[in-house]
Amino acid sequence: MILFPHIIFGSALGSKLQNPIGGLGGAMLSHYFLDSFKHWDYSIENLKKFVKNEKNKNLKSAAIDFLKIILDLSLGFLALSLFFKNDPQFFLILLGGFFGALPDGLQVLHFTFPDNKVLAVHQEFHDFMHFSKKEKLIFPNGILSEIAVILIAILLFRL
Repeated sequence: MILFPHIIFGSALGSKLQNPIGGLGGAMLSHYFLDSFKHWDYSIENLKKFVKNEKNKNLKSAAIDFLKIILDLSLGFLALSLFFKNDPQFFLILLGGFFGALPDGLQVLHFTFPDNKVLAVHQEFHDFMHFSKKEKLIFPNGILSEIAVILIAILLFRL
């Protein structure tokens, strides 16, 4: 799943749970739950190759993958800022979005530091929770689940 729905859903969940620690934990756990549904992902294979220092790495292609991630993150947090900047729980909303996207950030750290045992365990769990990638979903297939997640998050915010 792209980062935008993870950010929006994590922020909605994080802001609704009364206990900030529970809310942020719930936002992070929501990432794994949402990844278990069929969804579309954009490729960051070039960035993975570059970070892993593999042969045939291409700086330009890796930079494009990196820009996709930055754009995705930026749009998620921009949306939160536009709609909730005056909300008294704005900081908690931002933290929920951060924790909703955090597991994918830990994946990037794992690609960078593959020998780290904690990151390796996290990667195994993340892969286990992720829907089977044997079924390659191409855009726009799989985008419906991401739209549904965003709509559910909007409903959560309105409760």
